[in-house]
Amino acid sequence: EDLYSMYYNEGRSKGLVGDAISAYAVDQMVNGSDAVFGAAGEYNPFSRDLTDLIDPATGKIKEGTTLKWNEDWLDESTAKNPLRQAQVGADRRNFPTS
Repeated sequence: EDLYSMYYNEGRSKGLVGDAISAYAVDQMVNGSDAVFGAAGEYNPFSRDLTDLIDPATGKIKEGTTLKWNEDWLDESTAKNPLRQAQVGADRRNFPTS
């Protein structure tokens, strides 16, 4: 929501009005130079498509949106057998990574 707000304000400062401001903000989040959710949206953690994530009337994430996953990253990073393991060094010791 904060990122949307930032791009929304940027759109206003560029002279956009009405629905064009919201469309600009979403486009910048999805396709802008930062592409904060990845070039193809592969880092989108939400259950909705990025173009349907923000309610343009409120600037908030739409009601009913959920996270795609719900892992406890601290538990995973300190677990004996984490989700992801990296083999480091000649002796092949496991170090948890994320």
